[in-house]
Amino acid sequence: ADIQVALNQRNQSEAALLQSRADLAKAESDLALAETEFRRYQSLFEQGAVSESDRDVYRNRVDQAAAAYEIAQQALRSAEDDVRVAESSIEAAQARRNQVVVDLEDTQLVSPIDGVIAYINIRQGEYWSSRYLDTSSPQSVIETAPIVVVDPSTYEVEMEIQADDADALRLGQCAYVVLEEAVSGAQANGATEQDLLEIARREGSEGRVFAVSPSQTPGGRGTRVTIRDLQQTSNLKVGARVYVWIETLANPDATLLPLGSVLARGQNFFAFVVNEADGTVEQRRVTRGVESSSGVEILSGIEPGEMVVIEGQNRLVDGTPVDVINREQVQ
Repeated sequence: ADIQVALNQRNQSEAALLQSRADLAKAESDLALAETEFRRYQSLFEQGAVSESDRDVYRNRVDQAAAAYEIAQQALRSAEDDVRVAESSIEAAQARRNQVVVDLEDTQLVSPIDGVIAYINIRQGEYWSSRYLDTSSPQSVIETAPIVVVDPSTYEVEMEIQADDADALRLGQCAYVVLEEAVSGAQANGATEQDLLEIARREGSEGRVFAVSPSQTPGGRGTRVTIRDLQQTSNLKVGARVYVWIETLANPDATLLPLGSVLARGQNFFAFVVNEADGTVEQRRVTRGVESSSGVEILSGIEPGEMVVIEGQNRLVDGTPVDVINREQVQ
């Protein structure tokens, strides 16, 4: 801003300088004309052709033109001084800007890696010294470093599951990781398992099982599991609690139904199949297989290609008449 002000002042001074030069040139021309007229009338006066008073009129004109010429010269010198002052102001403003750049470089904190800020443990105005840093443990570093920068590509999730469940885990299995805060509210409001899985798919991050500990944790029957290769790290936070779903089995030829289309009644599971011949639904008992975030495997009870009701099943009973309103929307 200071440089721009100085530049504007210089532009104005240069414009005034041009005008002063033009005024000086005009004053010089007027003086030369007045002197010529005076010499002519002086000659006529000496010849007795004009009176002394007539000659004095032109003498006064010379004096006036000479005074105007002197004023124009002073104005020109003043304009030149203004231009020099403006140039000095520009140089001073540039010097101040350069000093600010230097000062800013001295106050910048530069991370040795590309990443995101995970923790800020210092506020404006506070003093920090390297002797405050505690490197006795990773947690101590996190708590005492002024700013902690992490590389999102190195994110990993550490979790512990019951040893019996760990038998189904294999390296490379797909896992969905989502922040606890993203699902806790829905869980408190009575969200179904299907709802929670959809939140995990939509708001979480897909990753892979990287490691499964071969031993159980001391004092318990848990097995430590590590998830890496997270795809959407912007949805995660360092140190945050998360929910994890792991797809332990996969069958690419399985018959799948959308999550929520299978109802549990007692110890059995049912689905409603549309009988297009008579326009009713049939309640069928089904055997469930693997459940994933994309659906539930049906081992028996429904054949591929049959039409199944996936919404509003709680209002149906065996034999309820139904209409297929929009066949293009049938999944």
